[in-house]
Amino acid sequence: MFSSNRNDKVTYFGMWADAARDRSYRQEALRICTEAIERSIDLDLRTCPQVQQALTYLGQNSDRPGPVNRFRRALEIPDPLKRAAEIEAASKAIARATAISRTAGSSYLD
Repeated sequence: MFSSNRNDKVTYFGMWADAARDRSYRQEALRICTEAIERSIDLDLRTCPQVQQALTYLGQNSDRPGPVNRFRRALEIPDPLKRAAEIEAASKAIARATAISRTAGSSYLD
């Protein structure tokens, strides 16, 4: 099961570290999208660098770009309450598409 070759162990650790880093990045990007729900009621987030970077990262690292595109379209909705509701729905779809749930005890995906 475990190789005695040192290079194999380092490679395995490197892949594990890469996967952990990628998961951390996805979690951070999702956190930014989730915070955008409330912020979108009062602010125009179409030009917010953090939100745009998070969406770009999620779009580039997902097999399903639909939820990210839905989020971008939601930012264009003029009515603040409808915009927030659609951003929330898009954030949930992104979380499902990337298989990330929020912190334990959260009812975000319930």
